[in-house]
Amino acid sequence: MAGHIESSFSVAAWIQEMDRRGALESYFSPPLSIPERQTVMLEEWILGVW
Repeated sequence: MAGHIESSFSVAAWIQEMDRRGALESYFSPPLSIPERQTVMLEEWILGVW
C-alpha cells in the first residue's frame, strides 16, 4: 500500500509542476488523427480529450 501512496504523491507533484509551467493543458489535448478523435467521441470517458 505504501508504494501506491508514494506513486500518488509523485503523480500529484508532477501535475502541479506541469500546471505551474502552464504545460498541463497540452496533455489534455493531444495531437490526434481524425479516426482517433472519432474514437474519443465514442468513448467519452477519456479524461479531458475531446
